Order: sequence, then structure tokens, then C-alpha cells
Amino acid sequence: MVEEEIKTAQRKFHLASVRARKERVLIASEIAKLAMEENLVEIAFKAATMAVADEWDAQKNADLVIAQSECHFVLSSCYVENLLEEEIERIEEIQLVRGGGSSEQ
Repeated sequence: MVEEEIKTAQRKFHLASVRARKERVLIASEIAKLAMEENLVEIAFKAATMAVADEWDAQKNADLVIAQSECHFVLSSCYVENLLEEEIERIEEIQLVRGGGSSEQ
């Protein structure tokens, strides 16, 4: 009887652990989407990265796979924002160099 109780407790613990992981993925997905809407790129990137860290069975957990695919889109948007920011910084540097060079001539 004790062994059965142990197995039951382990199974309940495992199910609770899986449920908690699922909730974390869904919450992280929502945070990522909301942060991206507010142009909080770093927060969106971290939350989306957390949401896509685990793999889920598409047949058993379709909602999680959908949330992860949305987070992949958020991640790609974060990469684009970072690249655009770097490009703007480089253009400003070039303009400063050209501006500084033309004032000396």
C-alpha cells in the first residue's frame, strides 16, 4: 500500500510540474507579445526566449505550440528591431565622421 501511495504522489507531482511549465510558457508568451506591442524589445526577447525553450507535442499541446510559434515571430521582430537600431547608429556615426571631415576642409 505504501508503494502505491508513493507512485500516486510521484505521478501527481509530475503532473503538477508539467502543468506549471505549461502555465509559464503561456504567461511568457503573453508577456513577449505585450512587450513587443509596447516596443520593449529586451523584455520581449527574454520572455519569448523563455517560452520557446521547451518542446511540446503538437497533438497533445496545440495551444503551447501556437504560443511558441507566436514567440518565434516576436523573436524575429526583436532581431529586426536590433538590426535597425544598429543600422541607425552606424548611419549616425557615418554622418558624424563626414560632418567632422567636411568642417575641417
